[in-house]
Amino acid sequence: MHPPAEPIVEFIGARKRYGDTEALKGVDLSVRAGEVLALLGPNGAGKTTSISSHARPAPADGGAGASLRSRADGSARAQPLWA
Repeated sequence: MHPPAEPIVEFIGARKRYGDTEALKGVDLSVRAGEVLALLGPNGAGKTTSISSHARPAPADGGAGASLRSRADGSARAQPLWA
C-alpha cells in the first residue's frame, strides 16, 4: 500500500467576503491526484467562489491555498495560490 499522494490542490482556512456577504468561511479542502471532487450545496453556498479562488480571478481574502504545478522536466512543485 502506498502512502497518500501529496495534494494537487489544498485550501486551509479559505475565506472570501463580498461586501457584507461571507461566501467562504474557513474552508479546508485537500484534493490528491486521481481523486474526483464534487461540490454540492444550495445557491449561495460558496461553490463557485471556491473554484474561482483556485482559478485566481477572485483570490480568497484569508487563509492559504496551494496547487501542485507541473514543470517541463516532469517534476512538480506546490505553488501558493494566495496566503
